[in-house]
Amino acid sequence: MWWFEAIRPKEPLPYLTEEHLRPILRRAKDLASMFAAFALNAGDPRKAVEVIEHAHGISVVQLAQYRTTLDKLHASSPELLSELLDLSSQLQQANSEERGDSAECIDVSWWDSVGSHLDLSKRWNDVLARIRNLPGFEAFLKPTPLETLQHAAAQGPVIIINVTHLRSDAIIILKSGEPAVIALPKATPDAIKGLLETPMEGTATWPALNGSLRTKLQNIWTVIVAPIVYYLERTLRLPHRSRIWWNPTTAVCSLPLHAAQTSIPHELSLPDRFVSSYTPSLSSLLRSDMLAMGTFGPDLLLVAEAANSIGVTDIIPPGLPARITVMEDANSTRDAMLAGLKDSTWVHFTNDNCCLAKDSFISTILFPSQRTKPLTFLDIVHNDLPKAEMAFLSVGHSAYGDDANNLAVGMLHSGFRSVIESMWGISDEDKFVVARAFYKHMYRNGLEAADYRDAAMALSMATKDLIRKGVPLERWVNFVHYGM
Repeated sequence: MWWFEAIRPKEPLPYLTEEHLRPILRRAKDLASMFAAFALNAGDPRKAVEVIEHAHGISVVQLAQYRTTLDKLHASSPELLSELLDLSSQLQQANSEERGDSAECIDVSWWDSVGSHLDLSKRWNDVLARIRNLPGFEAFLKPTPLETLQHAAAQGPVIIINVTHLRSDAIIILKSGEPAVIALPKATPDAIKGLLETPMEGTATWPALNGSLRTKLQNIWTVIVAPIVYYLERTLRLPHRSRIWWNPTTAVCSLPLHAAQTSIPHELSLPDRFVSSYTPSLSSLLRSDMLAMGTFGPDLLLVAEAANSIGVTDIIPPGLPARITVMEDANSTRDAMLAGLKDSTWVHFTNDNCCLAKDSFISTILFPSQRTKPLTFLDIVHNDLPKAEMAFLSVGHSAYGDDANNLAVGMLHSGFRSVIESMWGISDEDKFVVARAFYKHMYRNGLEAADYRDAAMALSMATKDLIRKGVPLERWVNFVHYGM
């Protein structure tokens, strides 16, 4: 695919670090969104889905693993790798030159550049064909076909939101049939930027909102969510309380779509109609679904800063039949925590001092008070967690932005199948109130019946309990579910 030039490494492979991978990933996603818009203009939603998935199905973790693939290609055929990277560089340069041309500058030289680009693309496809003839490289850079991706929608529709200057759409993926395309003419990049202005771009906590949050959520309904909901109800006849998955792209990742509120009196808002989850990609949901074939039952590991700062009853209401192991940061080594994670199916992190990295979840320090070897998110990624099922992250500002700085997405890629986290800073009172309501639903039918696949519904029921008790909007909107 032509947009691959956007993820071409600019450094020699031995020096390719996460710092290089983040902008590579971002460029790939932006370019893929634009190519998807072109595909939709051409009446090809299947290609649009495949292009978006090919870029958005790559995480920072997977890009780091992708380097290993290039290393293997270098060992197998250094000449082909050199030719591939050289063509990638030329294509990127050609794209940059074309973006710099204005409408008034379309002359003979512009048409020459188009011809040159087509020639480069043919050579690019030729190199890809030769690489795919090598043993072990048959699927090199091939997008996953739609027929495979549709299995991600086995439990409910997956909704891709693609916003570009060319056009903006929701693409609804069902378990069979063609994707449905819902035009979102109001969801321009400028409109999304407006929705992201205060308070949604706050870096830690939201102060007293004085009604502005409800207005923002009503605008999200009008600009993005309403046309989608009406299609789900009126065309697909999707029953209320069915599960749906949001797969936003670019800046839309930072919007609380799950909490969209209608301004029409007596009309149901989104949380009253459907149970929302998020997924960073269709392939991520596919992985979680495949892992879901076997479950181990809930052994909950509660990882806290210190035993005297939190009690089990702060998280789990008394009387529930939970099996819980408590580990406190002050008295547990990094290795002990990792061993606890390997033996547990569910984990609940609660830590007010979590050092969230500015640009990426990879370097986030989960428990900084371990002076010699603090537990980082990278430790979790690099360790096999065969029993991992569900994670509840009460670590503050952890879900804002795309998957380059989203802890929940990182946990999914490390093997967890279902993750709860907050989109911005939370108070102790809020995280305990939501957790207690959440686990009350999870254990409602006893220990043996507790299933991580109930997490999305449990969070939905927890928020409904809070609403009935008069808990303000800003205190429950914060919590989101990712995965199965």
